[in-house]
Amino acid sequence: MSTELQVSHVADFYRRYPGEAVILYTRVDVPRSLPSLTVHVALPAGLEPEGARVLSGEEVAASLETLPEAGDRQFTWKIERELPAGARCEFQVRARVAPTARDVTLKSRARAVCQACECVAEETVTIAVSARGRYLAYLPALYHDDEFLARFLMLFESFWAPIERQIDHLSFYLDPKLTPPDFLPWLASWLDLTLDERWPEEKQRQMMCAAVPLYRKRGTKRGLQEYLELYTGVKPQIVERRAQNFNRRVIESIIEAEKPAHTDYTLHLEIER
Repeated sequence: MSTELQVSHVADFYRRYPGEAVILYTRVDVPRSLPSLTVHVALPAGLEPEGARVLSGEEVAASLETLPEAGDRQFTWKIERELPAGARCEFQVRARVAPTARDVTLKSRARAVCQACECVAEETVTIAVSARGRYLAYLPALYHDDEFLARFLMLFESFWAPIERQIDHLSFYLDPKLTPPDFLPWLASWLDLTLDERWPEEKQRQMMCAAVPLYRKRGTKRGLQEYLELYTGVKPQIVERRAQNFNRRVIESIIEAEKPAHTDYTLHLEIER
């Protein structure tokens, strides 16, 4: 990885079926100023390009060319002006998975180059393509070679995939550290806890994580101390003073009832100021 360039290259989905769309996102960070920049996003033969655009940064048109090796296609953006330190450029490439009779693994590479500085940075993303739907595995072997049925079941698998992902990631919604911000009040209601909307999101998450331990210490000096420290970020000093509303006669009656027989006592009370 070049110290002058940093490349991030990701896909919206990493498991696809033939005919489904894939969107690739590329981000280039420039820690130090550069006189120019060229960005390449290569698509393997199994991905059919549908378009490309700039999401942020210099608005330049993308050119599409076919690479001599293996018939790969490549989008190229050329920025011919100086980029200041801290600049960021983001690009998007849309493609569609080509038909295939077998499971394949497709690799797309993003590459950022500055010829003047001789610095290069690149990153590769991998997409697994399944030729047949997973739902065929739940049917008798008689149906496994039915091409129409395989594609028909892929439709339902695509429809239900978002729901399955939500179910698979259900534990994330129940984790105060990972749940979306909109779910925090709902999750807090499970603990009979009302979150103050004026609190920053991070403080609300910390409160959710500490709610059960704080409930155990509710009404105590330590519990109040931890609650205030959670909100303010500093440990408060709480000074407790003993109550002065006791009755001397009541104290004497308690001592008389509980002291050993045939003993005497002297009661001395000292009140802190």
